[in-house]
Amino acid sequence: MKKFYFFMLTALMITFSSVTTAQNIVITEIMYNPPESGVDTLEFIELYNNDVVAVDLTGWYFTQGVTHTFGAVTMNPGEYLVVAVDAAAMQNVFGYSTAIEWTGGGLSNGGEDIVLLDAGGFTIDIVDYDDSGFWPSGSAAGQPDGGGASLVLCDPNSDNNDPTNWFASTTSTGVTVNGKLLLASPGAADAVCASLCNSSSSILETSCGTYTVPSGDETYTTSGIYLDTIPNAAGCDSIITIDLTINANATGTDVQSACGSYTWIDGTTYISSNTTATHTITGGAANGCDSIVTLDLTINPVATGTDVQTACGTYMWIDGTTYTSSNTTATHTITGGAANGCDSIVTLDLTINNSTTGTDTQVACGSYMWIDGMTYTSSNTTAMHTIVGGAANGCDSIVTLDLTINNSTTGTDAQVACGSYMWIDGMTYTSSNTTAMHTIVGGAANGCDSIVTLDLTINNSTTGTDTQVACGTYMWIDGMTYTSSNTTAMHTIVGGAANGCDSIVTLDLTINNSTTGTDTQVACGTYMWIDGMTYTSSNTTAMHTIVGGAANGCDSIVTLDLTINASNDAGVDSSLTVCMNEPIDFDTLSSLGTAGTWLDFTNTPVSGVVTLSSIAGDYEFSYIVYTSSNCPADTANYTITVDGTCDYLAINTESMIDVSVYPNPASSILTIQNSSNTTSLKVEMLDMNGRVVLVENEVFKNSSNANLVIDHLNKGIYTLRIYDETSQKLFKIVKQ
Repeated sequence: MKKFYFFMLTALMITFSSVTTAQNIVITEIMYNPPESGVDTLEFIELYNNDVVAVDLTGWYFTQGVTHTFGAVTMNPGEYLVVAVDAAAMQNVFGYSTAIEWTGGGLSNGGEDIVLLDAGGFTIDIVDYDDSGFWPSGSAAGQPDGGGASLVLCDPNSDNNDPTNWFASTTSTGVTVNGKLLLASPGAADAVCASLCNSSSSILETSCGTYTVPSGDETYTTSGIYLDTIPNAAGCDSIITIDLTINANATGTDVQSACGSYTWIDGTTYISSNTTATHTITGGAANGCDSIVTLDLTINPVATGTDVQTACGTYMWIDGTTYTSSNTTATHTITGGAANGCDSIVTLDLTINNSTTGTDTQVACGSYMWIDGMTYTSSNTTAMHTIVGGAANGCDSIVTLDLTINNSTTGTDAQVACGSYMWIDGMTYTSSNTTAMHTIVGGAANGCDSIVTLDLTINNSTTGTDTQVACGTYMWIDGMTYTSSNTTAMHTIVGGAANGCDSIVTLDLTINNSTTGTDTQVACGTYMWIDGMTYTSSNTTAMHTIVGGAANGCDSIVTLDLTINASNDAGVDSSLTVCMNEPIDFDTLSSLGTAGTWLDFTNTPVSGVVTLSSIAGDYEFSYIVYTSSNCPADTANYTITVDGTCDYLAINTESMIDVSVYPNPASSILTIQNSSNTTSLKVEMLDMNGRVVLVENEVFKNSSNANLVIDHLNKGIYTLRIYDETSQKLFKIVKQ
């Protein structure tokens, strides 16, 4: 855990130059359950500076386990610092006088997360200690869960979230609490670490080009067996034997020939021959290393030419088009028609003669020989010539010359290019040039030669770094999706520089991962979680993702650890009407079957059979149930009305001494035996709330026995009342 956070913060430092280097402050000792009675005063957390520089803890704080924000505190390399619940107790018991007393909270006896963050909110260390599993545990003497010992991390370079790296302290303080000897070493190395010394291990590594050992002390470029030693704070060594295989990167040449331009695997479009460009295919070699490809490119120019044609009336050219008028602009591309295998672009120079008379307008440079065989050295608009059969209709064509004689022109061709430039003279220039000249035959606007002087500026490509931070994966401008941090990938943006040249970008990518955690909750009856679900039973599997909830800006995946305790239930409020002086059995009055306490109208507890008042009126009773100590108590209010029109003491029960009921408990049929054959008896059943649920007034007519159908009643305890005008008898019936 410690190494992970150090790596993550180091990676963040590359991206943001204003962030300081992550400090290697380690939680190395925890006293979470001292053997005290009542309030714990000896709980403490020990920190150790495992860095090579002093660390300023100002503004650092704990977010879990305990609550505390550090003031102006600095830890030197190799120095310990103790944060405790009671600084005075640390002085009195352990003799440690510089303990810092935390602001609030305490350490759970059952284990929990202890989270330390720096002033910028970055996680420095997390320890999720426990009192079970692979953690040192137990309450016997010498154990950390109430046995007197603290938890000790001997090697601050190890993963302090791995329970196998923690031990019960063996350093005696000479102090005994509740019969348990205190074993702890706040602010110092522990005696248990003296017995844990050198360790050895072997690893098999394969790398491309070079390999740096875990300690960072050596970098190797050849295969072999090597040793690496990592010392710990206890003065012991971790010796690693490395069986190393170094694979070489592959190289090769990509020979290509193209016409005009060529787009290579590096995404660059080349317009001139190139034998120096290279491209690295990450992991492209058969051995898993990089493959470095060199381009060998030949660019052949496209050929151009003019097809001069003269026709009468119409002309079908090689492009399949039929022209009815003169045309000097139409072009046609013959694929692969050039001698070098490239395309040949042909421009049409077509003259259509339509009539028997016409004017031959010509523009020439210096001199012109006309169809009459004469060479003209000056402009002429009067010369005429007859072409026998020259017209489209087969007649002669009388042509009048309209000749303009022009002279050659001069000019400058200003160009700006990147790296190199091929000019109209066929030369490729790699540096700026203002002296080269070239004559374009017929290149002037008047059709004469154009003498061009080159004014060339050559610019170079630019380079830069694209710094990115992402969660899990990142798709870069090269179209690649990266799943791990990368500082070597490169991409060329054609024309991306401010001067119009290519921009070569190097990626500086930091990939962060999502975090996980557990939300422990205890509720009564139901619980609505952060996922919007309402849970009615305990649950340890539900999960919810908080987008961007982690300290590093990535997602936080939370697992629910929910305990649902049953709610206390005293039933509903109810009422009951009885006669004066009538006894009530409060132990059977509640129909819920739960253990509760009855309070009378003076809030005095009552139980068993209680004889009610001889004074008519309403009497308030309450029934309180508190069977689940984890949930609040529940109360049901009962109003018992004493009816002044009847007196229980005046009712004669002796006359019904022969009346019996069976079976009891009963499920469907209840039989009442009336041996005295009293025919005027009436029957009714009441539930535990005093409500009448069954009435039978003629069941004993012409019979000494009666059957009551009770299968429709709910399970519970009922009162069966058999009575006439002068007497009654009550039975408690259990309905199954």
